[in-house]
Amino acid sequence: WKVAAGRKAELYQVYYIDNQGKMSRYDTTYANGKLWFETNHFSEYVVVYEGTISDVTPAEVDETPLLARVTRSTKTSLKVKWNKVKGAEKYVIYAADYSASGKLKKVATVGANKSSYTVKKLQPGTRYKLLVKPVGKTNLKKSLVLYAATKGGTYKNVSKLSVDTKRLTMKVGSKKKLKVKYKADANSVKKGKLVRYVSSNKAVATVSKNGLIKAKKAGNCTIYAVLSSGKYVPVKVTVK
Repeated sequence: WKVAAGRKAELYQVYYIDNQGKMSRYDTTYANGKLWFETNHFSEYVVVYEGTISDVTPAEVDETPLLARVTRSTKTSLKVKWNKVKGAEKYVIYAADYSASGKLKKVATVGANKSSYTVKKLQPGTRYKLLVKPVGKTNLKKSLVLYAATKGGTYKNVSKLSVDTKRLTMKVGSKKKLKVKYKADANSVKKGKLVRYVSSNKAVATVSKNGLIKAKKAGNCTIYAVLSSGKYVPVKVTVK
C-alpha cells in the first residue's frame, strides 16, 4: 500500500499474536509498497502504525532481546550466560574473531533447559564477538552482539556498570538522560559505544544510543544499559 500523507513507512510494524493474546514484534522492513517480515509458521498477525493504534496495550508488547553476557574469560575460552526465553526450544551460539571480516559462525546448539555455554579452543589475548539466538515456533529476538577478549593479552573486559537511578516515573512527552558509570581505557573491548541501550517496549518509552529516554505512551517498560560484554543494569520506567 501507499504510505499515507504525514506517516513514515518505518513506523509500520508487524506483531505476532499468540494463543494467550500476547503480542511480540517482528523485525519489519518496508520496500516496494510492501511490508516484509520473516516467519516460520502460520498464525495471526496485526499491522500496527506505532504510536497511533489504541488497540495495542503497551504492557502486552515485549521487545527485549535475549540478555546474554560473558561471565568468565580464560586464555582459551569465553563463558556466555543468558536468561531463558519463553517459547525457546533451543539456543544457537555464534562466535567469530573481532575483526570486521570475522563473520559470526555457529559453534553450538543447546537445549531449552540450558542457559550457558563455554566457547573453547580460542586464542589467548584475542578479541571475539559472540551472539546467542533463541529458536522456537515464534519469532524470538536474538541477543545483542557481545564483545570480549580471552586472557593473556592487553585487552580488558569491562564488567562493572552502574546507573544513577533504578526506577523512573515520567509524564508522556518528557525526557530523561541516564547517567552511567564504568571504568574503561583504550584496551577495553568494545565495538562503537561501550554502553548500549535497549527498551523493552518502544511504544511506552524509547532510548537513544546516548541514553536519552523519551516517554511516549502511558504504561510500563524496562530500559537496559548494556556493556559490550553483555553485563547490564535494568531501569524500570513508568509513564503516566
